Amino acid sequence: METVSLVQSLIEENRTVDEAEKKKNNTTPLTEVFPAEVNHVSSNTTDKPNTPNYHKNHFKDKQHQEKQFKERPRTPYQLSPCLFCLKDHEAFRCRWSPQDKKAAATRNNLCLNCLSNSHQTQQCKSKYSCSVCKNRHHTSICEEKEKFQQMQFKSTAIRDEQNKVYVQFPFNGKEQELKDNYPVAIKRLFALLKQLQNIKDLQAYNEIIQQQLSTGIIEIVPEAETDTGPHYYIPHRVIVKQDSVTTKLRIVLDASSHQKNERSLNDCIFPGPSILKSIVGILLRSRITPYLLIADLEKAFHQVRLQAEHRNVTKFLWLKDISKPATPDNIVTFRFTRIPFGITASPFLLAVTILLYMALNPHPINDKITQNLYVDNVTFTPSTLKEVLADYRASKDVFQKMHMNLREFMCNDKTVMAQIPEEDRAKNSTCKFLGHSWNAEQDTFTIKIAVPPPGRPTKRQLASFQASTFDPLGLISPIVVPIKTLMAKVHETDTPWKSPIPDHLVEEYENIQSTFTEATYTVPRKVTPLNGYKRSSLVIFSDATLEHYAMCAYLRFECNNDTVESRLIFSKSRIRPKNTKNLTIPRMELLGLLIAANAAVTLVDELNIDITSVTFFCDNTSVLHWITHQKSLDKWVQSRVKSIQRVRQILEEKHLQPSFRFVPTNMNPADIATRGETLSELKQNTLWNNGPEYILLSLDHWPQTLEKSPEDPQEFHCFVLGISIPQHPIHQEIPAQKFPEHYTSIVPYTATNSLVKLVTVMQKKMTPQKMTPQTPSGRFCLKNGSLSTFPPPTGSHSKNENSGSGTTLTEQLLNFVHYDKLDIYAAGRLLAQESKKRDIWPEAESFIRKISGTVHEVVHVPRVFDYTNEETMYCIELKDLLKKYQEKPAVKILQMPAISTTILEKIGSMWNVSRCSWKLTDNNFQVSDEWMHGFMTREKNAKKIVKSFMIHILMNVSYFWYMFKTTNLLKMGMASSGSSNPEA
Repeated sequence: METVSLVQSLIEENRTVDEAEKKKNNTTPLTEVFPAEVNHVSSNTTDKPNTPNYHKNHFKDKQHQEKQFKERPRTPYQLSPCLFCLKDHEAFRCRWSPQDKKAAATRNNLCLNCLSNSHQTQQCKSKYSCSVCKNRHHTSICEEKEKFQQMQFKSTAIRDEQNKVYVQFPFNGKEQELKDNYPVAIKRLFALLKQLQNIKDLQAYNEIIQQQLSTGIIEIVPEAETDTGPHYYIPHRVIVKQDSVTTKLRIVLDASSHQKNERSLNDCIFPGPSILKSIVGILLRSRITPYLLIADLEKAFHQVRLQAEHRNVTKFLWLKDISKPATPDNIVTFRFTRIPFGITASPFLLAVTILLYMALNPHPINDKITQNLYVDNVTFTPSTLKEVLADYRASKDVFQKMHMNLREFMCNDKTVMAQIPEEDRAKNSTCKFLGHSWNAEQDTFTIKIAVPPPGRPTKRQLASFQASTFDPLGLISPIVVPIKTLMAKVHETDTPWKSPIPDHLVEEYENIQSTFTEATYTVPRKVTPLNGYKRSSLVIFSDATLEHYAMCAYLRFECNNDTVESRLIFSKSRIRPKNTKNLTIPRMELLGLLIAANAAVTLVDELNIDITSVTFFCDNTSVLHWITHQKSLDKWVQSRVKSIQRVRQILEEKHLQPSFRFVPTNMNPADIATRGETLSELKQNTLWNNGPEYILLSLDHWPQTLEKSPEDPQEFHCFVLGISIPQHPIHQEIPAQKFPEHYTSIVPYTATNSLVKLVTVMQKKMTPQKMTPQTPSGRFCLKNGSLSTFPPPTGSHSKNENSGSGTTLTEQLLNFVHYDKLDIYAAGRLLAQESKKRDIWPEAESFIRKISGTVHEVVHVPRVFDYTNEETMYCIELKDLLKKYQEKPAVKILQMPAISTTILEKIGSMWNVSRCSWKLTDNNFQVSDEWMHGFMTREKNAKKIVKSFMIHILMNVSYFWYMFKTTNLLKMGMASSGSSNPEA
């Protein structure tokens, strides 16, 4: 009863104080605190800690606790994002490497000395320089900073008589501004006690604290050291992990919490350089060797001891007696004697402490530990059973000298597990390994697939679902492509984070949701052949669409039994960068090749095997031309090509013989990572898991390299097509049809079927006409000319000139030939919209002469080849034919009214072209080439023609329709006028 009355009196007194503060500040007092909201707590309390008024001024009424907490504005120093990564933290806390920071500063046009965007580095008037190397650049981009911080750590670390290392926090000079954060800590304590209403959870939480107190990890703050150094109370909360083998209930500290307009502890500490090894590299190396041995460092962070003068910034609050309510007399203050998890510098201090211990105790196993140490996970990749046992004994001894316990050893060999003592052995045959589940008996890795949220998710739930599948190696990257596409569409709608996705995207989400029917994806851990291998090479593919670009890498092994095996080891899929909707497919393909090149360097550095060569495959001839010849590049393309060439130079310095080759799209496994695929389909897809079949063949069956390819883009394109691998069976050839010899120009064909063209003009309304529009009657000519038996080409068309084994035209263009009923055309992904379908014209001279003759009078010889090949058609051996034509001066242009010209064009299906004067024959006109040249020249001013003709169409629709349906309309008109002269 006395306790209850005391709490009531404290609440009543505190309510009076809150009301006074509310009137003074005109703000709503904080009533209910949640872990995510603590950064905005404010308090004007100035009482000292451990005094009665200090505790009771922060107790809140039950009625006030039911109100919602309103978010306060962020602190002024957090309003600007990081200058380097643009995330929401200060620049000095950025975890990027100095090299990446320098590249970001250069990319953002910042002064490298003061990081200002108002001037360049040469114009900087700042008197300050790097505090590490004293050169004229900012300290954050100093490449010597990491070495300096490690040296500084060694100079401040101390050892006692038992060789135990005590460290300090690397303060950045702002610790003098650090407030105690007691108001946040006391409110978070109430929220925690409310969460731990279950007595069993409360007891388990208290047992962890009491165990840490008994083992010396924490201690009660001595009264004599209450005011020593900077002070900070760290709020803490509970996390329950049901799948954890060792600790299901864990205490998590929040050193980033702060009061309004104040700094947190993490704001006052340097995070330190990232000296942890890449998790991608450790996973890659773990898949190479026949044996894998892993272990866990028990309570790793609590094994690093903290110097006494820095312990007061790790204080936290707890109850003296958990059976009693939280009152000022029942609250005790603890502090850590070891570094706690949750402080930004803790990973750095742990890693550098281990390195310091290994420097003090040299051992051959130290290099293996350093190479595969990730926080508290130690990995060994031995090749023999003898090496496995040697690594276990040596590592156990080394960490004992560090006063640390290495436990939970697991190996994929039962004989090794039997020789490891039970206290050091893992309890189960399946354990977690760097985010994956490793089954040691079956020697497989299992990736956990996230479950899509039910119903209509919010934007936040969708983002959480996208990021929940942990796959650093990208083995299942195609399954998240549809989710990325959907998330991009949600971002475009500016939907708030807590609001459901828009209605028009619900159906798309439901389709994605229906594909996630499996919860796991299992792959073999070991990718190397069972019988060993003689050589290994790296084969990398890249591809892109308008929305995604991706790459995938395969290890190709030449086995001892003269067979070849390949395995997928890494892939990466990226969505189109924001605000870059104008990127064409070739530029997206270039981005795909860029991430493939960067991945190649990473794979070569991380894999501990001898790689003899690196081969890049791309299905885009424009990108391959950019990489091979580097000519006529704009700035955007040139900068990325330089990056790829820089990677190429790095690989050449390592004697890896990098090469770039062409691959057809349907043989490109990276295409799967750009368009997405379901998990069930991915499991059965051998193209994705093992790569295309031809990489299992000898190099003689691969596409040729492009080092000796022609520099001309058109010739380069034909060269690539000639050396590409056929991807379809040769189609049955259709007998040739004789080309009508009585025509001397191609114009009648391209001007016929005008009724279809009339409808097209009416649909497009004001769209300008093209110079040489193709109509169905024009395509009839192509059907007769293209669908014929092409004779085997010679010379440059042969696949191998020296061998003399010629290939047919159909074989050469097979990768780009499309059959549409009886029509054949060459389609390319790299072309403009109007040129995506280019007709394949035969190399018959009689046929090409008519085309080139007509085009010659419009654009003349120098542009005939470009006009035909680039814009409308794909010709074979056209350049040699055009040499027979001499450039002629422009002929006379006959001026005619626009409407009359267009009308005469509309009846073009009834006339034949020859070099003679006007004549009227049976259902045919004959006009001179001079008039046709004039008409084609006038058609450049197509916009005026279309405008005038549209007016004429609207006034005479019925007349036009009858004119086109009746072939003798013109005779009837002249007969009605009484004219009997056919040459009138």
